[in-house]
Amino acid sequence: MKTDYDFKNLSSVPLQAKVFFTGLNGSKMVRVITVSKEITREQEKAHEQVQIEILANHANRRNAKHAQMYSAVEAEKNSEAWDKFIKKEVLVRNLSQGREVE
Repeated sequence: MKTDYDFKNLSSVPLQAKVFFTGLNGSKMVRVITVSKEITREQEKAHEQVQIEILANHANRRNAKHAQMYSAVEAEKNSEAWDKFIKKEVLVRNLSQGREVE
C-alpha cells in the first residue's frame, strides 16, 4: 500500500520499532520504541549523519528480496546504484568529517 505524505509543513516525523525477544526466564517479550526525529531539508546535512552500515544492510536486503521476487538483473542494477550512491554521496562526506567508517 503506497501513501503520499506531505512533509512540507512538518518539522519532525515519528518513528516506531517493535523488538521481539525472549526474557531471561524464557518468556516471550515485545518492546515498542517510539522516537520523533527532526526533518532536515539540507541534503548534505542528512548525508553527513547517515550510518553507512545500516544503509548498506538495507540496500542488501532490498536487493535480495527484489532478486527473489522479480529479476536478478534488475536487482544487480539496483545494487550498483546503491553502491554508487553510498560511495559518491555518503562515504565521501563521512570521511571528510573525520568519521570512522567500517
